[in-house]
Amino acid sequence: MDVPFIKSGASSRSHYVLVKNLESTSSLQAADHIIADQVRSTLHDLADPKLSLRRCKDCLIILLYCQSQVSDVSLLDIPLENALSNAATLAAAGQTVADRRIGYRFCAEIMPRNHPLQLLLVNTLRKDLESASISRICLALDYLISSISEDVIPAIQSRLEDLLQHNSPHVRRRVLLVFKSLSQYEPELLEKIADVAIRRMSDRERSVCTASLSVLCTLCQVSQTARPLICRSLDEQLHSTWAASQHGKKKGCLVNLLNTFQVLGTTKSEKNVQVITGIITAAAQNRDHVLLRAAFLALPPFDVQELSIKTSFSPIRDVTSLLSSHDPNDQYLFLTCLDRVNPVFWAGTSVDFPAILKEWEVGQVMRFLDSSESLVRKMTVRILNRVDGNIVDSYYSQSLQTLPQDLNPSAKTEYGCRLLEVLEIRTAEDGENYAKNVHDLLKHMDDAASHESNQPVILEDLVEMVLRHIRQASPDFRLQCATTFLTYLSELDVLLGSMELIITAALSCEYLIQVALSPQSLLLGLSSRLQSCPPAVQDACLLAMTRVAAECEEISQDIVENVSSLGQNSRRYIRRRCEQFVQLQSERDRLARIAQGAKSSSLPDFLESLQSEETDSQSSRSHLSTPLHGPVPLSSSDKSSRKLRYTAYSTPGDASSAQEDLSGGPLSSQEHQQSLKGIALASLVDSTANERQGISRNDLIALDSPAPLIEDPDDELEDISFEQAWQDLTDANNARGWYNDTMDKVVRQLQTLTHVKVQVIESSLPPFVAGELKVLIMPKEDPARGNFAVLRLREEEDNSCLWRLRAGSSTLHESVKNVLS
Repeated sequence: MDVPFIKSGASSRSHYVLVKNLESTSSLQAADHIIADQVRSTLHDLADPKLSLRRCKDCLIILLYCQSQVSDVSLLDIPLENALSNAATLAAAGQTVADRRIGYRFCAEIMPRNHPLQLLLVNTLRKDLESASISRICLALDYLISSISEDVIPAIQSRLEDLLQHNSPHVRRRVLLVFKSLSQYEPELLEKIADVAIRRMSDRERSVCTASLSVLCTLCQVSQTARPLICRSLDEQLHSTWAASQHGKKKGCLVNLLNTFQVLGTTKSEKNVQVITGIITAAAQNRDHVLLRAAFLALPPFDVQELSIKTSFSPIRDVTSLLSSHDPNDQYLFLTCLDRVNPVFWAGTSVDFPAILKEWEVGQVMRFLDSSESLVRKMTVRILNRVDGNIVDSYYSQSLQTLPQDLNPSAKTEYGCRLLEVLEIRTAEDGENYAKNVHDLLKHMDDAASHESNQPVILEDLVEMVLRHIRQASPDFRLQCATTFLTYLSELDVLLGSMELIITAALSCEYLIQVALSPQSLLLGLSSRLQSCPPAVQDACLLAMTRVAAECEEISQDIVENVSSLGQNSRRYIRRRCEQFVQLQSERDRLARIAQGAKSSSLPDFLESLQSEETDSQSSRSHLSTPLHGPVPLSSSDKSSRKLRYTAYSTPGDASSAQEDLSGGPLSSQEHQQSLKGIALASLVDSTANERQGISRNDLIALDSPAPLIEDPDDELEDISFEQAWQDLTDANNARGWYNDTMDKVVRQLQTLTHVKVQVIESSLPPFVAGELKVLIMPKEDPARGNFAVLRLREEEDNSCLWRLRAGSSTLHESVKNVLS
C-alpha cells in the first residue's frame, strides 16, 4: 500500500497496518498466518471490560476484514462468534448510525440464525424500528432483510405493519422486503398485506413499485387464492403504466411490470395483447431494446385457436430491422423475439397468417447457424426446429457430409461441437436417439482424424460436451442414453473409437446397476477393445473394468487373458494397471470394499477409493511401494519404501524413451499431452445425481493435466533413503524460499540442469507429511557419498510452492538454488 494512512480509507491505524502487511506477503499461507495472529489479538482486545465503543467498532471492522481475506475460515483457531456480544452491544449502544451499522453488519455476517444472541437483538431492533430517525429504522430493516429470525416476528409484526404507511420511500421499500423475508416462516403474513402491496404498485417511487412487485410474485407462489386478485390488479396496472409512459412517465416501472408478467404469466386477453404489441411497436421505433425485450418476453404463448385478432397479430414485423445489424447483441435480441412468438404467426406455415420475413431475411436467419456466437447458433437451431425439423435435419446431414478433411484438431473440435449443439436440440428428451446420433458423429470424426494422421486422436471438448449434456439431462434421458451406449459396448462387432470408449467407460461405472446388461458383457466389450486404444483410453478402460469386476460373481478367463496380454506388450504404467486388475478381480472381498468405499459410483471417486485403500495397505506393509500414477500390486523384488523409487519426469533429451515407457511404443506429442485425459473427462458424468443423493464428488482438477511419466529408477539414487538423507544434511547448506509457480514447473526446471540426476517421490507417499513432493538431486560427474541435495516442495492454492533445500556441497547448493530463484 503506497498511500498514506490519512488517504487510505482504513478505519484505524491497526486496520491500515494489517492491510499493508497482507499486501506485502509473498504467499497465501503467510497471509493466513498474519490473519490468524490478528484475529487472536483482536479478540483479546475485545475481551477488555474497559473497551470503548469506538475501539470496539475498529476491532469489529478488522475481524470482518479478516473473515473476507482468509483463504479458509476453519484455519482460524478462535471462532469469530466470540465477538458477537460486542457486536450486539455496539448495535444497541453505538453513538452514531455508522457505529450501529457495524454492529448490525457483524451480526448479520457472523451470527447463525438460530444463535441464542438473536433474542438479545430483539429489543434493539424494536427500539430502532420505533425510533423517529429514518436512518435507525432503515438499519434495523436492513438487518431483518439479510438475517431474519423466526423468533423476532411476534415482537415486530405490528410495528412493521405501521411502517408500511411511512412517509419515507426508503422505509416503505425496505419494510415490503422484510415481509417477503418473513414469509419463509409465516406465508400468511403476505396475505395480510396484499392490499397494501397492490396499492404500492402505483407508488410515486420506482424502488417501492419494484419491491411491491417482488412481494406480489412471492404471494402468488405461496397462496393460490390470492392469485386471481393479483392478476387482475397487474392487468389494470399494465394499462395505466403504459398510458403514463407514453407521456414520459414511469418508463422504468413499465419494464419491471413486464418482467413480472414474464414470471407470473400474462392473461391471454385481447386487451392485454394489444397493449403489449403497442409497447413493442413504440419500443422498436425508439430503439429501446430493454423495453422491447421485456415486452416480447411478456407475450403469452398463443395458439391459433386462442387468438381472435389473427390477421393483426404480427409483432415480428416491428423488429426485422435488427436483422441488418452486425452486432451479435442485436442478432440475439431479434432471435429472442422470434423465439417468443409461435412460428405460425410469422413463418407462413398457415394460410390465415402470411409470412412476415422476406426471402433475404430468411436467408439471414439461416446464416446465423454459422455464427461465431454459440448462443446465437443454439437459438437459431431451436427456432428452425419449431418451424420445421426437416430444415435442421438437412443442415446437420449436409454439415456432417461436408466435414473438411484438412482441419487442424482445434478447428475440427469446434466443427464437432457445433454439430453436437444441433443434436442436443433436435433430439430433445430422446436419450436413445441422442446416443445413436452421437455414435455416428464420433465415428465420422474418428474416421476423419485417422485418415489424416493414422493415429487415434481424442478431441477432449467433444467428449466433455457429450458427458456434460448427459449429466444435465433428465433421469429418463440419462438411462436411455447410457443403455444405448453400453449396448454398443457389449456388441463386439460394433466399432467404437477412442472418444466413444471414454464415454462408455464412464457410463459403465455410473449405470452398471441400472442398465439391463450383464457386467460380464461390459467387461468383455472393454477388454476386447483394449489393444486398439491409445494409453489414455486404456487407462480409463482398465479402471472402469476394475469397477465393473466388483459386480461380477465370476469373470471369464478370456477377459483376464485379454488384460494380461495387454500388460505383457505394454510399458510400465499400463502394465501395472493390468496387474492391478488381474490381482483385484481375484480378491472379490477386497474389491467390494474398495467399491463400497467410493463416495459415489463415478469413475474418479472409485479411483480415489482405490488409491486410498492401496495407501492404507502400504502403511502396513512397508516393504511395498506404489507407482506415481496410482497404486498397483508390485513384485517381491521391490525395495524398501524408504528408498527413492520414482522419476516423475524424463529429461528433455530423453522424452521419447519416457513416452515409449507408457505404451510399448513411441507416442506422438499429441498423445503424450492426452495422457490420462480419459479419467479427467470421465469425471463429468452424472454429478447432479450424486448431489441429489447428498454425495460429494471428487474434484479432478489435478487429473485434467497430463500426468508425469515413469522411468526405471537410477541405481545410485535407488540406494539412498530420502528421510535419512534429509536428517544427515541437517548441518549442511540449508535454504528455503517461495517459488511463484507449481511443483511441476520446479521439477521441469531442475531437469534442464544437464549435470545432475533427478529423482522424485510423489506427494502422497512417505516420508514426511502428505502433500509434499520430495526430490533428490545428484551430480552425474561426482557421485561421491554425501554429494547430493534433497528438496521438499509443498504447493499452495495460488499455484505457487514453498521449497526447503539441503545440499551436501556448496556448488550443488548454489546450482539448485539458482533454479529455485
